[in-house]
Amino acid sequence: MDFWDIRFFFEDLKDCKFRINGKIYNFETYIKFINNLAENFENDGNRQRQTSSGFVPWSMQQQNGQNQQRRYEYTGTGQGFNMAPQPVRRNSGLKTGLIIILVIVGVMFVAGIGCNALISGIFSKGDNTNMRYEFREDYVGVLAISGTITDGESKDGYNQDWILDRIGQMKKDRYNRGILLSVNTPGGSAYATAELYNALLDYKKSTGRHIYVYFGSQATSGGYYAAMAGDKIYANQECWTGSIGVIVGPLYNLSGLYEKFGIQPYSFKSGTNKDIGASYRDMTDEQRSIMQSLVDDSYNRFVKAVMDGRKMDEATVRKLGDGRVYSANQAMENGLIDKIGSLDDAIDAMRKECDLGNVSFESIVYEKKTSLRDLFGLSSEKKEDGFDKLLNMLEESNKANIQYIAPVQKQ
Repeated sequence: MDFWDIRFFFEDLKDCKFRINGKIYNFETYIKFINNLAENFENDGNRQRQTSSGFVPWSMQQQNGQNQQRRYEYTGTGQGFNMAPQPVRRNSGLKTGLIIILVIVGVMFVAGIGCNALISGIFSKGDNTNMRYEFREDYVGVLAISGTITDGESKDGYNQDWILDRIGQMKKDRYNRGILLSVNTPGGSAYATAELYNALLDYKKSTGRHIYVYFGSQATSGGYYAAMAGDKIYANQECWTGSIGVIVGPLYNLSGLYEKFGIQPYSFKSGTNKDIGASYRDMTDEQRSIMQSLVDDSYNRFVKAVMDGRKMDEATVRKLGDGRVYSANQAMENGLIDKIGSLDDAIDAMRKECDLGNVSFESIVYEKKTSLRDLFGLSSEKKEDGFDKLLNMLEESNKANIQYIAPVQKQ
């Protein structure tokens, strides 16, 4: 394949943009780079750099249409040198390697991987957790709450530290005029959800600015809880929401399995309930009551958040909050949301009702780092056999995660 064919191939992608370390660049920059490389390779390929020892190449001479062998001339002052004339080698390996790399990159673009994912995955250092969004005019931040809400980063793209940092940044930003939450989550950790909800309440209290909410495909449990910090809620017509409730588990009683394999566990405890939830025996009635009290305590806080956010009485919230999932129409009928519409509808309403005029609405979305392994669809996860799954179940058997999450998740 000719080098220039590759260059023209990339010119078809000139409208593409990519991000390096948080800055957006036009693809034209890359085209100029390719042009320069091509010109360098097409020029005198035998050109050599002057070496530190004082040898410099003679210019290529042509006699009778034939290139003479290049020779070297000593210009230094060293002793004992007796350099015989040598031919200069073209760096064909570098040229070939470069062409191969460019072909691979081109195929990846055509396959739909995209400039942004490619460049950020190869050249960026880490994700954009510490990226600061800086605007020089008034704006509303359209903050995406997407993926499973967790303390840290979830596999499906949610990053708690990044979200809280963005809220804190907008709280201090004199150009910020409000937040529009774009929610698409099944919920998640009760602890992380409470952190998110409290951060949004603090933003409103500290700034006096408005928070509007838009529900995408799913905004259940912890996603609905966090939305209670908002002034108004818009939902897509196909949205699932609600799932007001708390869940812990599953916890496993593996005593029968231990007995079958002749495993006899021992533990030494200071009280009868110190090993509550242990997998090697069943729970007592008292221990079940203790675990239920922890669930009820978190549920009461969820109910209080809905009461405050939706201006409902406690009896109504508890009746609606039996854990069920509601469609957008059902949520509207029960007062769990304000309007059914699109994201644009939510933007238009916030602009009008909050007297925002021509203020821009700027998308603020967490972008997980993309590695070359991810780009090529390679997985670093080990495939589990039956024994591995059993070991994982044993390890997870006594982890009681308190969650505001809908077990049924919409695809």
